[in-house]
Amino acid sequence: MAAEEDLLREQDGNKRLCELVDGVLVEKPLATYESRLAFVLAAMLETFLYETGLGIGLGEAGFLRLAFGLVRAPDVSFISWERFPGRKRPPDRIFRVAPDLAVEILSRPTPSER
Repeated sequence: MAAEEDLLREQDGNKRLCELVDGVLVEKPLATYESRLAFVLAAMLETFLYETGLGIGLGEAGFLRLAFGLVRAPDVSFISWERFPGRKRPPDRIFRVAPDLAVEILSRPTPSER
């Protein structure tokens, strides 16, 4: 059974992007085209958030603890200021808050995976 500390250690040591799902470290697939889509969407979201001041956006390494043993890192996410007391971001490396919006860009299967 893996824990949040294992997730952070994996992130720091091996530089692999993983999530914690039911106590298991699950590596996130990385792909260039999908990364580009996430980047464009995040840039548009950040522009909107800058203009409106509604909250903050996070990228693919923005860890969110959704439940005990469940830490996700959506490709793009938005969290409204209403979820943060005093409109202050917590200092934790894993935010203990569910996002208002989470976007996961699915990778196309390679020919060997079809």
